[in-house]
Amino acid sequence: MIAPMDPAGLVSAVEDLAELLRDATDGGSSVGFLAPLPPADAKAWWLALVPAVAAGEVRL
Repeated sequence: MIAPMDPAGLVSAVEDLAELLRDATDGGSSVGFLAPLPPADAKAWWLALVPAVAAGEVRL
């Protein structure tokens, strides 16, 4: 089942989401980042979305 992710869910899934972003970037996907994407940068990008998710401005 696909369900929206709330801020707490985003924080708890940040390691997996960061790895997904790194894998896509390292695999050559054009997602706005250049390979190699450092793990800390990928994690920071996701965590920067927490306020927007909490405000309902971004849905995941």
